[in-house]
Amino acid sequence: MKILLNIAIITAFAAFLWALHRLALWLEDRGWIYYRRRSGSGGSAVGNALHELHSFFETDVRKAQEEIMEEKEERSDIGAPPFKEKPEPREDNDK
Repeated sequence: MKILLNIAIITAFAAFLWALHRLALWLEDRGWIYYRRRSGSGGSAVGNALHELHSFFETDVRKAQEEIMEEKEERSDIGAPPFKEKPEPREDNDK
């Protein structure tokens, strides 16, 4: 009896996967998703939305990284003054 129940569960699960596959193919034919036959255009609206959501929650991390980069730039500026070129002597032709 238990073996028959396991076979029925496995069969039902396989039928569910097949129906899900057919639904995905139908949605792709209508142009609503990219599944197997066509590839995306390189970026999707969902991916862009998730990226924006991630950047919204990680603003403190980005700000901290920017501050660290600014500190590194300031440290590299410490030391000898920047090289200044001597101005070329002007020739006075008023004599």
